[in-house]
Amino acid sequence: MAEKEKKTETLEQTAYRKIKEDILTLRYEPGSMLTEKQLSEKLSISRTPIRAALTRLVYEKIVSEDATGHIYVAQTTVKEVEDITAVRLALEPLALDGPNLIPAFIKNIETIYKAQKKVDISEKSGLITYAKLDCDFHCAIAELSDNDVLKNDIRSLNAAMVRCNVLSDTLRFNVPDAIREHGEILTYLKEGKTDFAKLALVNHINFVNNRMFF
Repeated sequence: MAEKEKKTETLEQTAYRKIKEDILTLRYEPGSMLTEKQLSEKLSISRTPIRAALTRLVYEKIVSEDATGHIYVAQTTVKEVEDITAVRLALEPLALDGPNLIPAFIKNIETIYKAQKKVDISEKSGLITYAKLDCDFHCAIAELSDNDVLKNDIRSLNAAMVRCNVLSDTLRFNVPDAIREHGEILTYLKEGKTDFAKLALVNHINFVNNRMFF
């Protein structure tokens, strides 16, 4: 099925996927310059799809464009993480006031949590897998709400955190604590202790912010 899906990708989608993967695996390090010519030759894809892929990556803040039009792999800064954290703290606990605190939704959170515990973080690919599952975990919590705007905002914030987690190169040290904190949130949700789950979620988001650079 995966092979079939790849065959139906547009050239832009293929370029986007491969460039993003190379950035998240640090084949292109933060701050390094990317050119359409370089990427076109490496991927054997014409410049037009490459340009479209880079535009998408600029929008996602995975790469940045300077005043001269040069493209660089984005660098994660303390301010960026703190800005994302501030909005996450305001929004994510609201999801726990939603109507979907039912076994099926909580089971989905538990499934993601169990998958996280099985990830081998000794390899870079494992860290990327974990970072994506971390995003999935928080997005699954967002699904407890029926507010689509809230859910979309939480998805966007946590997608940004995938990049921050990987590019900060601190995730490998922080996974055990993060998994323990996820387990605490899940336990409270399963017990129906929403207020405790909110507090655990707030503490976790703060801990993630503090661990990333300090």
